[in-house]
Amino acid sequence: MNIYMISYDLHNSETNRRKVERSIESIGECLRCLTTTYFVKTPLSQEEVVHAASKYLDGNDGMIVLTVQNPVSGWLKTELRDQILDFL
Repeated sequence: MNIYMISYDLHNSETNRRKVERSIESIGECLRCLTTTYFVKTPLSQEEVVHAASKYLDGNDGMIVLTVQNPVSGWLKTELRDQILDFL
């Protein structure tokens, strides 16, 4: 099982936001950790994830898909950090 972090930025935040969120959530088991950042567990390859997650992006939007490995660190509330570590 692969784990990816997907983060996106929409130029017009209201136009396609829900479609982009649904496309990410359809990829696999998801944990939304920040407003536009998800962790996703899926058997799909990174290229397949990019294809599935980016289909509703416009030319001015952006998305990055990263492969995640433990350990993870950052500036987060303890509860969120624990959720992420449990997810991974």
